[in-house]
Amino acid sequence: MAVAVVGCVAGCGPTTGQTCDSPRTGVCDTANFVLWCSEGSYQRFACPGPNGCQVMGSSLGCDWRASAVGDPCPRTEEGKAVCGADGVSQLTCVGGKWARKECSRCVQRTGNVLLGDQVIECTPKEGSACTAADGVFCDGSKLLACEATAWKSFECVGPKKCAPESIFSSTILCDFTGAVAGTPCPSAFDNKVGFCSTATQFRICRGNSFQQLACSSCTTDASGASTCRP
Repeated sequence: MAVAVVGCVAGCGPTTGQTCDSPRTGVCDTANFVLWCSEGSYQRFACPGPNGCQVMGSSLGCDWRASAVGDPCPRTEEGKAVCGADGVSQLTCVGGKWARKECSRCVQRTGNVLLGDQVIECTPKEGSACTAADGVFCDGSKLLACEATAWKSFECVGPKKCAPESIFSSTILCDFTGAVAGTPCPSAFDNKVGFCSTATQFRICRGNSFQQLACSSCTTDASGASTCRP
């Protein structure tokens, strides 16, 4: 994450606790520490990642990736996140301290880790803690959904597997076409996801598993929506 470099001649740099009025400015204080303007004063923070503290043009970068849970982070970076150095965790600045979330993998999609403009993707780890607001994720052919308070995986057995609705959409689609009766499904899909298994049978997600219903006829339109007629 980047701050603007404080410019001066040797020996005139800021010191810990010195007042400042330009948030997110600072200087490297040795190779692995930064003096960062936050909440009206320069505060010293560790840059424990492999790139340490570096000047990059007119910006200053601090590599937070090896921070431990509870280590201080600048209040100016509240809510910002990086992938942990282990590749299976996400570190987020919360209330002035680094908090850790488990991932099955964490990937930096774009940006520069030192400049704080990166977009990361933390794929949830099955069994780790979650809330209903966390949404759903694709992990290969599997859908990860929050069930109660923990992540659970569901196999997307259809040919389209698990994928975003489009490259411009955050909506995740899991293709359950072909799932047999009794196949587990997320509670969020209850009575919302179903398909024709034959011309007279319909399978629907109900009570956390697919149930088979009899129809006089079952048809699927061009959009993929199925209709079971009594």
